[in-house]
Amino acid sequence: MRQSLERIDAVDGVLHAFVLRLDERATRLADERDRERASGRLRSALHGVPVAVKDLFDIEGYRTGSGSRSFPNHRAAVSASAVRKLEEAGAVIVGKTHTVEFAFGGWGTNPVLGAPVNPYDSKVHRAPGGSSSGSAVAVASGMVPLALGTDTGGSIRIPAAFCGLFGHKSTPGLISRGGMRYLSPSHDSVGALARSVRDLRAAMGILAGPDVEDTATLALPAIAFGGRDEAFSGSIRFATLDDPALERLDDEVRQRFRATLDRLGDRLDAIGTLRLPVPLATMCDKAGRLMSAESYASLHTITEDPATDVAPEIRARINLGRSISASEVAELHALKRQWKAQFAEAFAGYDILVMPGVPIAPPPLSDIDQSNMVLSLFGRYVNMLDLCAASVPVGLTSDGLPIGITLIGRGLDDWRVLAVAAMLEREALAALSPPVGFERAPS
Repeated sequence: MRQSLERIDAVDGVLHAFVLRLDERATRLADERDRERASGRLRSALHGVPVAVKDLFDIEGYRTGSGSRSFPNHRAAVSASAVRKLEEAGAVIVGKTHTVEFAFGGWGTNPVLGAPVNPYDSKVHRAPGGSSSGSAVAVASGMVPLALGTDTGGSIRIPAAFCGLFGHKSTPGLISRGGMRYLSPSHDSVGALARSVRDLRAAMGILAGPDVEDTATLALPAIAFGGRDEAFSGSIRFATLDDPALERLDDEVRQRFRATLDRLGDRLDAIGTLRLPVPLATMCDKAGRLMSAESYASLHTITEDPATDVAPEIRARINLGRSISASEVAELHALKRQWKAQFAEAFAGYDILVMPGVPIAPPPLSDIDQSNMVLSLFGRYVNMLDLCAASVPVGLTSDGLPIGITLIGRGLDDWRVLAVAAMLEREALAALSPPVGFERAPS
């Protein structure tokens, strides 16, 4: 724990990952965990492990800000279910991490509170990916080994890909959202970011399961996350998508993605190709409209008030929901059900869908066009189809910036997705060394 806090002291002034530090509380809990260990008690594999959580989760006695200044000051009466489960398993929460305002954005920017710095470039302020931006930066820079995030349209997978990490977007309902600030209840899911699949599995084994605070979890069975690896063989059937969106890949991302498919193909008879019910662009647009409608329902009193300090692009995304009628929302849910059924039929002969994580390397903040939805294009369809996924780092560009792929599985196949990620890690097809040292702030 001391090393984690010292690392935060050393680099967070530059990287800006944390919005709230809990040093005194964390030190007290760490001392308790040390005493338990000395007496022979280990609560779990995460006993005494420092963990950061995205500032969408309540921690008893502290404010949850959702990356915004517009929420009134308050103190949470109880901690979020995911936070409680981690702490009951012996983990120690060291603080809350920055997020895109209201978690509605993929670049990782936040004009209101500031954007964390991607630690793979110490000279230029590059996008960390969002919306779980601070969680990714905290893990990639070695401040903590594990961080909690949320994913509504790529918000775990995008920052994991931009920061060279493993990230797990869980099946909807697998992990409780009790005590978490919602963006879009139809698409929000909880997951973690880490530098190894082992750490993701440890977290998921603790977090998964029913919870009365989120009734969506009550209908799902328990899933065992440890020890279910499968050999690379015909027992795992891989596919990728044929979609016009793949034309938008940067050259180096395309080359690394194709090389990864070739390496997988060397172990298998073939990697199949399939199409989604509609192009990724159509699914991205419809998912975005559903997100706007649902976020407007809960946040319109803030975003419709011109006096509130809300970033213009976030205000516009949420206020788009004003023009979306109840009948259109019903139509969007009908489309979601239809597309899920059509995808299930097309995917029936496969186990894992392999796709690029993001189509580009992390750009400088100064180059970002907030109207560019290219990151969402490769993120939202997973949420629209209620699938699970894992982001896997597979290499670096010539400029030393991370490239990732995404492994996607049907609902409740989280264990298989993480098993394949673990195999890629063992085969040295995945995992990047985290950057170290930040002698000066990026320009």
